[in-house]
Amino acid sequence: MIGRRRARAGIPSLALILMATAAWVHGAPAHAADADPAASDAPGAPGATQVEEITVTADKRKESLEQVPVAVTAVTAQTAAEIGLTDVSSIQTAVPGLEFPRLFSGSTPTLRGVGTNFGIGGEESVVAIYVDDVYIASPSATTFSFNNISQIEVLKGPQGTLFGRNAMGGVIDITTRSPSQTPVLDVSAGYANYETYSGSIYASTPITDKLAADIAISGNDQVKGWGKNLYTGKDAFTEHDFNARSKWIYKPTDKTTITFEADFSRTRYDEGIAMRPVQGALFPDGQGYEGFYNVDENVTAYVDTKQGGVSGKIDQDLGWAHLISITAWRESHAFNNSDEDQSILPEQYLPINDNLNSVTEEIRLVSQSWKNLHWLAGFFFYYGDSFLHLMDSGTSLGPITLNEVFDQKVDSYAGFGQATYDLPLGFHLTGGVRYTYDQLSEAATEQVGIDLANAQSTTEGAVTYKVNLDKDITHNISAYFGYSTGFKSGIFNDQDIFGPPVKPETLKDLEGGIKSELFDHTLRLNLAVYHYNYDNLQLTSLTRAATGQTSATLTNAAAATNTGVELDFEAHPSGPLTLRGGFEAMHSRFVSFPDATISVPLPGGGNTTIVGNAAGLATPHSPDFSANLGGEYKVTTARGDVVGALNYSYSSSFAWDPDNRLKQAPYSLLNGSIRWNARGGRWDLTVWAKNITGTQYSIYTTANVVGDEESPAPPRTFGFTVSRHFD
Repeated sequence: MIGRRRARAGIPSLALILMATAAWVHGAPAHAADADPAASDAPGAPGATQVEEITVTADKRKESLEQVPVAVTAVTAQTAAEIGLTDVSSIQTAVPGLEFPRLFSGSTPTLRGVGTNFGIGGEESVVAIYVDDVYIASPSATTFSFNNISQIEVLKGPQGTLFGRNAMGGVIDITTRSPSQTPVLDVSAGYANYETYSGSIYASTPITDKLAADIAISGNDQVKGWGKNLYTGKDAFTEHDFNARSKWIYKPTDKTTITFEADFSRTRYDEGIAMRPVQGALFPDGQGYEGFYNVDENVTAYVDTKQGGVSGKIDQDLGWAHLISITAWRESHAFNNSDEDQSILPEQYLPINDNLNSVTEEIRLVSQSWKNLHWLAGFFFYYGDSFLHLMDSGTSLGPITLNEVFDQKVDSYAGFGQATYDLPLGFHLTGGVRYTYDQLSEAATEQVGIDLANAQSTTEGAVTYKVNLDKDITHNISAYFGYSTGFKSGIFNDQDIFGPPVKPETLKDLEGGIKSELFDHTLRLNLAVYHYNYDNLQLTSLTRAATGQTSATLTNAAAATNTGVELDFEAHPSGPLTLRGGFEAMHSRFVSFPDATISVPLPGGGNTTIVGNAAGLATPHSPDFSANLGGEYKVTTARGDVVGALNYSYSSSFAWDPDNRLKQAPYSLLNGSIRWNARGGRWDLTVWAKNITGTQYSIYTTANVVGDEESPAPPRTFGFTVSRHFD
């Protein structure tokens, strides 16, 4: 295939200002009339450098980013460091259309308006997360940080053929650094406001000429919080984390590579679980807005998550194909300490233990040297055991303590295959199919004065597929058009021990795009247009009993459509200047949702709920427009290089719940850094800041029985990091 280049695009006016400034500094013309936009192979500006060639694995084989007819945003290690991507949730600042809300221990991404309603108790994210080819099933296990990112790929649209399980909305694929035969030791320490101390170490060393190993350790300790718990006087909104990962690579022959990995992380925070009334909301006890970063609770709300696992990968070169096997075991334990009434009264205390053990096995065969045919075939197995324990007590329940235990198990089997054939005249035809078979079971108990128990099981199957035609238009421009499907597996209802399981969600995607590299490879510009139809959305709705009473339950209650366009770019108008950005415009709406939960505020405070029709309303976490624009500028001095970086991201308003009553106001974030790399590369010093403008926005907002409540996202943070590099 001829290379097809993907990048990111942003706010046109700011981009033109920056490019014009760079052109003036370097004596190049700054007027659009001075360049021919149609000349795809026209030379770049004097002193310009070409965009970096990026290798991705979107089709589970190593290919150029521009050779993959899939909408992919790739963030390299250098870019991640410049714009401050150190944990999973911060990826949203570099990828328009990606939202990462956090509620309790669950952190579930939403991509192109497709996301998971609630991430707890066996629920898996509809945007699948992989780290070094290993599926991270638990939403509680997605809050970890990194100090050894190699590359981040965000695959947009359903990836139901190659990634399959719960990749209906897309995939976030993270690759970490690998050890080498060259010794490496990187040590860093940092300090930030709110008395935040951080440190990290990355070490890699050869053990023999065929075996190398590394270890990456990082930690963060925020002593002071962004706000206060007015009732206890303690700081609110702090975060503490520890992360360790080690990778061992053994190459007994040139054709065999064996990789072993082990990781562990522990994170404690109160973002997304410590809540306060929304400004203007009133709780039944008279409690109201306490200040944006303050709460007023008699219970200290927090999440404490421990998670980790081991994995082994074997890559055997058979000559005609690569045989790859990936085996992994993972475990996560999340304790949620929730003051469910969000007040100083002992009305409702809800501690939750949310644990998940999982085992995955993937085997795939990837072709080599088959002339015009490129294919792969594989098998995937997933076993998950979810244990959820809720203990609800307080004056609102009287003398009763409600104990609920849900133990869900799933055995999932899938076979898949995909092939691309190179046709004449620069056409390439791709087809793929996957069949998934799930066995689900649940044992549930409830103790509330009397003991109740229920056990049930079910099976389900799903076929997902894709067909895609792409065309090399010129040497540096190509186009693609395709149709693909995806699904999210069914699940038992962790809100009702007698509730039936919900069916899988399904999504159909009609999509086309253009990928290009222009002006002697100094500008990467890509466009994608898509239309989604998705059905059987798993959302919390109301069911009405014969007595007229209502209760919340998880049902397949809705269908929706989404039509969108996204544009990405990366530009190198001059040697020291790099610009990148992107935007996403979409229209995501329910087309059928007759039994939606509609929250209605009560005059004396709190909310009641009614059944209503949400057809025509926006799907949650689906901003109509989002964008990012960033860049770096490097100045070389006698004492080393100085690199300045800025990254701006914007999100228009979006709804938090299906009834669209509570909305996040439009907001912008500006992050920046200045890094000095000492001559010789031994030392570097970085001064950084996030949310420079101090934007106030929410990490999660929702309507509860006690009233409208929200948890704030981080305010302005800033600090410095000193690093020492040994070799």
